[in-house]
Amino acid sequence: MAHTVFHTCSLCEATCGLKFEVENNRILSVRPDEDDVFSKGYVCPKGIAIADIHDDPDRLRRPVRRDAAGNFEEISWGEAFDLVATRLGKIREQHGSDATSMRPRVMPT
Repeated sequence: MAHTVFHTCSLCEATCGLKFEVENNRILSVRPDEDDVFSKGYVCPKGIAIADIHDDPDRLRRPVRRDAAGNFEEISWGEAFDLVATRLGKIREQHGSDATSMRPRVMPT
């Protein structure tokens, strides 16, 4: 049985409200959410095409890492987060905290 799911599109900064008709974890339709506080029924073509992105057979659904031979191997989410944290830490140690976007900047007034 199909049901309606409300979500915010994350493909750009507009964060349009979307209304999905879903059945058995499959998106049947995507429409603008007329009651969304911010987008008020507006949605761009990217938002409407989000089902195609969701169902794309080439879409990554689990983290992967390139091995020594240059091939991708699946890794766990824990390994992926540890790898990112370690590498970002090393970049900050080598190049300073401005080398990543991990530190908020104070803008001059």
